[in-house]
Amino acid sequence: MELPSRLLTLVLGSAVFGGVLGAQSPVGVFTTDTNVGRASGSASYDPQQQTYLVAGSGQNMWDTRDDFHFVWKRISGNFTLSTRARFIGSGLEEHRKIGWTIRPSLEPGSAHVTAALHGNGLMSLQFRRQTGAITEEEKSADSLPGADAIIRLERRDGAYYMSVAQFGDTLVTQRLTGVLLPDTVYVGLFVCSHNAAVTERATFRDVRITTPAGQASSLIEHDTIVAAQQPGPHGGGGLTTAYSFFAGAPNLQLVFRKRALHHGAAIGYHRQDEDEIYYVVSGTGALTLNGQRSVVGAGTAILTRTGSSHGIQQVGSDDLVIIIVYQQSNDARRP
Repeated sequence: MELPSRLLTLVLGSAVFGGVLGAQSPVGVFTTDTNVGRASGSASYDPQQQTYLVAGSGQNMWDTRDDFHFVWKRISGNFTLSTRARFIGSGLEEHRKIGWTIRPSLEPGSAHVTAALHGNGLMSLQFRRQTGAITEEEKSADSLPGADAIIRLERRDGAYYMSVAQFGDTLVTQRLTGVLLPDTVYVGLFVCSHNAAVTERATFRDVRITTPAGQASSLIEHDTIVAAQQPGPHGGGGLTTAYSFFAGAPNLQLVFRKRALHHGAAIGYHRQDEDEIYYVVSGTGALTLNGQRSVVGAGTAILTRTGSSHGIQQVGSDDLVIIIVYQQSNDARRP
């Protein structure tokens, strides 16, 4: 039986669109990455450096449409987005853009609120009040040419707040009202090259997506979902399997991880910036703690205090499996 041409088009379109999204994978704390409008790009996450690398083309994010590469997740209610962002290289167009964007859909003409750092240092709060409308702009008093920029974008009870500064300086904040986006929106990082024939790249460090404590949800995660193959951290070498539980949970300062160090793998000797606890679940390890060496096995707990140094290497025939717990600072989440 032949399908009517319009129905066939819808079926094929849905299959292709679903296949594109279905083929994509999570990127760090984000659900996936997507080309919006007539753009191309890519995104990757380095768990060792806790850094996102995003590349994107796109004619512009302006007027009635936007073309950019987007790394996103869906979120509801009030929230704060924060990152430390920087262009890679001098670039071609002074109005290339990177930053955060909030939008109800992935359509190029969607309404939105965007914190945009331009290639020439201009920092602006750009917004489209409704789908297909003209983009409006409120420029920040702070200019950040060539800067390692802190960019925060907050939604609080229907108002939007952009706070920006060069890393290490005092944040400058501006407020936007009168843009009505739905409760559940797409939020994420973007790159737009401002030239369809060019691809620009940027790095985003210290990425945080937080919600008020009253909105926080309890979570259950299984290690098969969060498992990731990684080299031994801190230059330790070898192959490990890392299990970073609740890494995307908002307002959670406690870090809880499991790491399996396979044959000969190690966590390199390094200085500790906060109190940290290792607990050996199974296997045997050669521990160096403040220059003193010892052999540890299942049932052993190790407390390393701030300012001390330690490292551990798997020895013997079985994987060394440890639990790692520490309290992260407000501005850093390390491997």
